[in-house]
Amino acid sequence: MPTRRRLLTACGLAVVPLAGCGTADEDAATPTAEVTPVEVPDDGDAHAPRETASWDHTHVLELTNAGVRDLRALGTDGGAEAGLLVTAGDGVYRLEPGGTGTRWSVGFGERVATMRPTIADGTAFVRTDTDRGTRLHAIALEDGNTRWTRAWDAAVDVFGGDEDRLFLHRSGRAGAGGSSHELLVVSTADGSTLASTGTGNPIDSVVEPSGPVISERDVITAFDRQGNERWRVDAEVGWNSLASDGLLVYHYGPSGPLVARRGDGDDVWQVERRVRRLLATDHLYLADGSGNFLSLSRGGDLRWQSGTGEPTVEPASGRVLVHGGMPGAEHLDARSTADGELRWRFVPQRSPLRVYDDRDGVAIVTAGRHLGLHAHVSRPVASEPLEGSVGGGLVADGRAYAGTSEGRIFVFERG
Repeated sequence: MPTRRRLLTACGLAVVPLAGCGTADEDAATPTAEVTPVEVPDDGDAHAPRETASWDHTHVLELTNAGVRDLRALGTDGGAEAGLLVTAGDGVYRLEPGGTGTRWSVGFGERVATMRPTIADGTAFVRTDTDRGTRLHAIALEDGNTRWTRAWDAAVDVFGGDEDRLFLHRSGRAGAGGSSHELLVVSTADGSTLASTGTGNPIDSVVEPSGPVISERDVITAFDRQGNERWRVDAEVGWNSLASDGLLVYHYGPSGPLVARRGDGDDVWQVERRVRRLLATDHLYLADGSGNFLSLSRGGDLRWQSGTGEPTVEPASGRVLVHGGMPGAEHLDARSTADGELRWRFVPQRSPLRVYDDRDGVAIVTAGRHLGLHAHVSRPVASEPLEGSVGGGLVADGRAYAGTSEGRIFVFERG
């Protein structure tokens, strides 16, 4: 097994780049990146960045033969919903709060196909693939017991759910004539099918409070929670992606337009803008077909346009939205959600560049096999040369977590 390298933390209020930070280890990290300082007045503005103390590496939790694929926080109240859920190559793991140990683990003996399990009714729903099709496992979050398992002789994918039902796509061969596709509504209690209806080949799906919405090649269809069709519209341009903020559903594509619809399917507004990617929260954040990075209101009005790139992580902190440049770009920006002003800029010396999470005053950024934590002001606070690629990152409960393909989870705490 490769020797674990000690985490390098920034030297107090570090300046950039990181080359000046010392370590007792001979296997020290080379400089990984620099952050361009940005002057941000401390005027009490709620959107101003928070000063970030040093983040210290406290420990590494090692999983058994499990490359980490995704991390999710389950809560911090100490009850059944507290701790972390880890999706790995061999199953799922429930970690204690703070990543101090493993509460339970479930191995399936099959390839885990679910990157991020749907969680509903105190249960994680995990898909595995078999030689003959798909199996869906309902795993109780409290103790890791299997509530039920159901097998299909076709590919089945969960794309949403609530406390009593799951929404799935089922794709299976219909013979020489092509493929058949279904929307399945499945009970969370026992896995039984509550409803099914035929669909076209889905391109994208979202779940609104009223039910699922599916985009196909030339049509967008909304269903109620029982699987009945609510409305259907012809798409002006094929290959539409979908987003929902719980009030409106948006469909968009690389050739435009961007359309907002109410729950009854009525067109509220549309703008003739090509869209590469869209995040829908209290406002809309998007990259258009020309690479511009901008924000719209729920009414479709331009709030601000600032820089290039596309949204990378949702503005969980309510202060900044981290976004990356177009393919081949050499930096990553964090901009105020209020006005698009630049808060900090991350300039990597390695690629590919990816952001996993951004909240609590720090962002988890990876560049190649290097992990970086970056404050919302202008300085990196920690960096680590990893022996495997990063498979998931999370900031929660005053800690930062990063899992690797080697089955290690690095845990940081605010100093």
